[in-house]
Amino acid sequence: MKVLIIKNDGFGDLILTLPILSNLYKKKTKLEIDVVLSEANLDLKIFLKKFRNIFFLKNLGSKFNPNKKLSKDDNKILSQINREKYDICIVLRRNLNIENLKVMQIVNAKKKFICIENISKNKFLNQDFLRLKSEWINVNQNNQNINEYDYYKNFLIKIGFNIKNRSLKIFNSKIFNQKKIVINLSGEKQFTNIKNLSKLINLVINNTNQKITIIGKTFDNTLQKKIKKTLYKYKYN
Repeated sequence: MKVLIIKNDGFGDLILTLPILSNLYKKKTKLEIDVVLSEANLDLKIFLKKFRNIFFLKNLGSKFNPNKKLSKDDNKILSQINREKYDICIVLRRNLNIENLKVMQIVNAKKKFICIENISKNKFLNQDFLRLKSEWINVNQNNQNINEYDYYKNFLIKIGFNIKNRSLKIFNSKIFNQKKIVINLSGEKQFTNIKNLSKLINLVINNTNQKITIIGKTFDNTLQKKIKKTLYKYKYN
């Protein structure tokens, strides 16, 4: 069975779903899985060895600008995807964006599944999605107020897949053997107001004596400087 998974979004979003993607299977069925990702996630390629093809899109990813032309490489990849014939296509997005829709428009698959809660307010996206809506089955979740991992896991189980109960070791095992609190900044939209980061760190400091480890990655240079400046204040405290 040939499966295409569309997940061309941010670094933090992919981190949260890596254990699902790496442990996905279907009983008594051999899966050939292709996955569409943003080029921003190239650093995570080492954890995606089980896939037949990984399509890294340069422009069609986080912070996509629909007013700019796609790169030649992106158009080439979209043409390659379009030539493939899949049994199932899955979009792992709760909030559908135009970069996801651009890939959805060219997919050839017998069955197409989405699990969206919201669609971007972009008027062009809404117009294009209305044209495609009848081709895609939107699998609603019973509980929308749950974390990304459980949300997508429930979605995939509903459409006939299974998730192996084993973890994915992304970080050095020494991290897990130490008693400390880890704060992941990869969901960078939460910290565009840098005061939120200070509030979070202060909340943790005031309620625990454990050492705090900060992990994560941002591709916004201005935000990166603000985060570093904020973290430096706590370095020697």
